[in-house]
Parts: sequence; structure tokens; C-alpha cells
Amino acid sequence: MKLPVDMNLSPRWVSILTDAGFQAAHWSTIGASNAPDSLNLGLNESPRRPASTPGRRPSD
Repeated sequence: MKLPVDMNLSPRWVSILTDAGFQAAHWSTIGASNAPDSLNLGLNESPRRPASTPGRRPSD
């Protein structure tokens, strides 16, 4: 599963997720830091890319 880490989260989450066996990339390495949330969420339309923002929990 590939996880994009939102700009509102520390890039340190990438290593935490990678150590847990996930493929992860911080948004700053994927797209523009000033990109609108709609672009970020648009990349997450695939079930293999869940959103990982501070305001979302798996149960939401």
C-alpha cells in the first residue's frame, strides 16, 4: 500500500511508515507545497492510496 503523507504532517512520518512496512512519501516530494487539498485528495481516489491528513481517521 502506498501512503502519501500530507504537508500538515512531519516528514518524519515517512520513515515511521516505511519501518512499519508501508511505502510512503511526503507530499513535498510528490507535488507542489501550495497545491490545493482537492489535488492531494484527487491523487487518493485509488483504494491503494488512502488520505493521511491530521483531520482524518480510518473510521471517518
